[in-house]
Amino acid sequence: MNRNSLRFLSVGLLLAAVACGDDDGGSGGAGSVSSGTGGAGTGGAADGGGGSGGGDGGGGASTPGGSGAVDTGEYRNLFAENGRTQDEVNAKIAAAWDHLFKGDPAEEAVYFEQDENDNGPLAQIRDIASEDVRSEGMSYGMMIAVQTDHQAEFNALWN
Repeated sequence: MNRNSLRFLSVGLLLAAVACGDDDGGSGGAGSVSSGTGGAGTGGAADGGGGSGGGDGGGGASTPGGSGAVDTGEYRNLFAENGRTQDEVNAKIAAAWDHLFKGDPAEEAVYFEQDENDNGPLAQIRDIASEDVRSEGMSYGMMIAVQTDHQAEFNALWN
């Protein structure tokens, strides 16, 4: 597997880990994330709304009878359901963050700090395969920063 494939795999794992983070609001409040693949859609939003899809827990969409995560406030922690402790989940999220946002720029990172403007530092999430910046990469980076409580990185990406 080449380094680009590994980076893309790592981004996917980080998104999955964040979506399964702790439910008590620690470690960035990852428990408040609505993420799922219910019915025909996928998606989610940090506030539990938005997203698209159907089925139980379908990306923040309300379900018939109000039994989905957005209605109940109960979000599944798939790592915990598979026997992982909350400390192990938090460690997995932290390791993925460090790898993608603070790792070796030549081999690991997708987050790159740039210059500064009147509003503060600038950063970008790069598409490693084409060596440019894509809007969806920037949005995933901001979403991950919010969900893991990394305000400075969010601000640099937003800026």
